[in-house]
Amino acid sequence: MIFTGQPFLERIALASAAGYRAFEFWDWRNKNLPELRAISADLGMTVTAFSGHRETAMANPLDKASLCEEVRRSLEVAMQLGARNLMLLTDRLLPDGSAAPLPEHLSAAQKMESVAEALMAASELARGSGVVMVLEPLNTRLDHPGYFLDRSGPGFELVRQLNSTHAKLLYDVYHMALMGEDVCAVVSANIGSIGHVHIADMPGRHEPGTGVIDYQALRETLREKGYQGSVGMEFSPASDSKTAAESAWRLFQ
Repeated sequence: MIFTGQPFLERIALASAAGYRAFEFWDWRNKNLPELRAISADLGMTVTAFSGHRETAMANPLDKASLCEEVRRSLEVAMQLGARNLMLLTDRLLPDGSAAPLPEHLSAAQKMESVAEALMAASELARGSGVVMVLEPLNTRLDHPGYFLDRSGPGFELVRQLNSTHAKLLYDVYHMALMGEDVCAVVSANIGSIGHVHIADMPGRHEPGTGVIDYQALRETLREKGYQGSVGMEFSPASDSKTAAESAWRLFQ
């Protein structure tokens, strides 16, 4: 979402110049993986996360086999790139950001059971790999209508029930603030179940400081609770990318 005016591989060097030591992206299938790996090594950059699946839905029991195959292929790429996390979504997203329709007969309980089984299967695939499957709740009020897991509470409950070092929650501060959560309180209460954090301000989904979220308080909460994971800058710059990336980097130092 940052430095989008440049080809993808060139963005890695721009992120490095802005102070970052790691980067993330969504789909790996449209990337030149050998060049990505080489550039990352030359710059001393690591891959924090990328999407574990794009074509299947965790909330659909009919997708279980194809979902596992998609995650398995992504896991192979993660190990090639030395990536730390694979991002998992409960639904398949359409180009406009909305969730693709699920079979009408599925109840909320059946969808949740399917998500739990999919997360368990994905974490079993990751066993011994060092890669963590991070399940991400998204907002349904603006960006992702119809998405199943639009609150962090049920996601944290799934992660705790599974009790696997390979399964955590991806806490996206923008999405959950938009859903009305007290993000500092939620992060403080669930820090042990959080494997990755995404940030963007609200409204607008721009860099911290452009909206109403108290990111200084969030930074202090993460530090006080001893958070050891990564913080991903998943925002659309309101200013130029260089200025936005550098200001966000300074905030979390």
